[in-house]
Amino acid sequence: MEDIVHPFRSTHLKRSPLQYSAITGAAVAVAVSIFLSAGCTTTLAPATKTPTRTNVPPAPTATFTYSNTNTNTNTPVPTNTPTVGCVTAVNGTSITSSAAPQSYCATMTNGYWAVMGNIATVASNNFDLLGYQTCGGTTFGPSVYPAGYPDWAVWDGNVITLGCIQSQVTLASGSGSYYFQYQNPAQILSAGTSANINVATTDVVMIWDTYLTSGTSYTFTFTAPAAMIIKCHEPSVGSYQTRTQAANFAYGGTAFSITPSTSAWHGIVLGNALASSGTVTINRTP
Repeated sequence: MEDIVHPFRSTHLKRSPLQYSAITGAAVAVAVSIFLSAGCTTTLAPATKTPTRTNVPPAPTATFTYSNTNTNTNTPVPTNTPTVGCVTAVNGTSITSSAAPQSYCATMTNGYWAVMGNIATVASNNFDLLGYQTCGGTTFGPSVYPAGYPDWAVWDGNVITLGCIQSQVTLASGSGSYYFQYQNPAQILSAGTSANINVATTDVVMIWDTYLTSGTSYTFTFTAPAAMIIKCHEPSVGSYQTRTQAANFAYGGTAFSITPSTSAWHGIVLGNALASSGTVTINRTP
């Protein structure tokens, strides 16, 4: 696992354009009625919908605070249902549990990258994470990092069908409890901007979408406690990935550079080290 180097430890819019039915026949008449009433003019016209996100690099914005606000106005229809015994994971909320094996399910409501992750509450214990493409569906992974490191799985909501996703925590060694967290916050890390994040000790993972252009070199600088890590998940690797599959990473106080092979939305994941907390910064250049 190429990113274990720390000396201490451890869119595009899937908004369908408005579709209109063409009514054909021998005699078709289309009329717009305009009438005057008490000096007031009323015009009937088709409704329009303004997209909230397009698959182009977003314009630079000021620094922002990480949140889990759903800015996606589309309401997806789940394509599958949670497995029996699956605990519901709430976007952004950390869960403390000792149950293993234990499945967690969530309904993706944002067409952005999503992540599920876990880490033992005591560094000497170790729990792994298995991903499911859909609830009760095909598995991927698992993520099997050593004790003291968070494991995670990601889903590329820019390309997959939104709906129920699932992961399963299993005990690898030791005993005790773990923190589990699901994140699908619809957050963008834009060109030339920084993300200022307040990380709590119970936070496991956070995630951003960032649009990168093929052939362009980008640098991500991570200002944080040395044991925290950020990794870049490239869409060319696949729509479902675990922590191991992100080759580009930086621990707190360092940086990484990447020249992507695909022009697309990439997923930037922050993995928290056990008991680490505070305000951290991710800076993207350009």
